[in-house]
Amino acid sequence: MPPHFSTLIIDRDPESMVAIEGYLKEMDISDVLKATDLKSGDMMLAQHRPAIALLVIIAMRPADKDSIFAFIENVKRKYPLTSIFMTCEEKDPDLILESMRAGVDEYLLKPLRKEDLARAVEKVSRRVIVKRPVPGTGVAEGKIIAVLGSKGGYGKTTVAVNLAASLAGTEARPVMIVDLDLEGGDVSTFLNIRPSYTIVDVARNVSRIDANYLKGVMNRHESGAYVLSEPKSVAEVEEITAPKIKEILNLLKGMGGYVIVDGGYSFDERYLAVMDMADMIMLVGVLTIPAIRNIQKTLGVFRDLGYGKDKVKLLINRHGANEDIKVEYAEDALSYPITWMIPNDYRAIVTSINRGIPVVTLAPRSQIGRSFEGLANSIETMFYPNAVKEEKSVFKKLFG
Repeated sequence: MPPHFSTLIIDRDPESMVAIEGYLKEMDISDVLKATDLKSGDMMLAQHRPAIALLVIIAMRPADKDSIFAFIENVKRKYPLTSIFMTCEEKDPDLILESMRAGVDEYLLKPLRKEDLARAVEKVSRRVIVKRPVPGTGVAEGKIIAVLGSKGGYGKTTVAVNLAASLAGTEARPVMIVDLDLEGGDVSTFLNIRPSYTIVDVARNVSRIDANYLKGVMNRHESGAYVLSEPKSVAEVEEITAPKIKEILNLLKGMGGYVIVDGGYSFDERYLAVMDMADMIMLVGVLTIPAIRNIQKTLGVFRDLGYGKDKVKLLINRHGANEDIKVEYAEDALSYPITWMIPNDYRAIVTSINRGIPVVTLAPRSQIGRSFEGLANSIETMFYPNAVKEEKSVFKKLFG
């Protein structure tokens, strides 16, 4: 069964409130309060005192954002399990980012579509899923996903940051992203982060720190993911040794959830250490003849290392409907299945990188945004099938 939500809708438009309430009832969410302004909404919450999970859906006018953000901060403080959905007619990336920083969990465009609300509620419902502990430890088992490219320019960092943001958006388990592209890492740039500490600082002290300290020095991105950034200079790279990488990854894995590693392009001992520890290697490529040849060589190395199809997954990035090279040809040439394809959306990706906002946050309704969300859901199902089975999929209930 889905969690019991006490739900508050704040909207000046009565027709909009009725529509949202109808969508919620289709999801078996019947405890719904309605208010036309923030003051009456606050009074309703004080009177009803929601005890378990609180869902607040606010229709925002940009002119009211300061008072709305103050209201959100107050609600989050009083009711820690609160999820805030913001609905707005404006698709302004700066406004979306500002809302996320204020504590908004989902930014939904008006007029609100029931499938968008269903997806958002489904994400929130995962918070109450009990995490599967590692036997004898009481800690949820962590999974390491190494995102690699057989060559530069295939978009592995784009895949890594958007996968991390998508997985963090479910809030079912913690997500950490580690930039181990030691000489050319861009994760902090892609996420608009100015780190105080980097992986070099952790490596220098790894024998003396624990998981709590490590989590404290990582940057928390607006998506919810924790970021361990790349070295600040090439001169520091030598301090990142294979044994230290193993210690760092073991600490991160002990936190549970997902550790997304944005790796390099070589097969030196440091990256071999990452690949050996990885529960999944996601090899990113594109559908061109040179890329297929590079992928073929890399898959050959993986075979020599004993990595099979259960561990190495091939992802095609920037896939277009009119590709000269068809998927079937590529799979035949490689003798290897393509697990996932990310559609080509040059404008969205360039805007995302320039603004330092993941495309799954910047354009969640876009084809590419939904593709990353689908990839994250596929991985969640692969690694945690029992937890996924226990969830009542609101989206499936509505449209299955």
